[in-house]
Amino acid sequence: MPDCSGVALGVDRLVMLALGAERLADVIAFTVDRAVKSEIYSSAR
Repeated sequence: MPDCSGVALGVDRLVMLALGAERLADVIAFTVDRAVKSEIYSSAR
């Protein structure tokens, strides 16, 4: 990682624990489907 990458606080994981959610995708506002993600990455190359 580059020196300027910083440190993430993991707020999404804290919210997951606070709400008792089983999956991280349940608390993330904008999730990306794996099929859509592969299309995005394949078109970027």
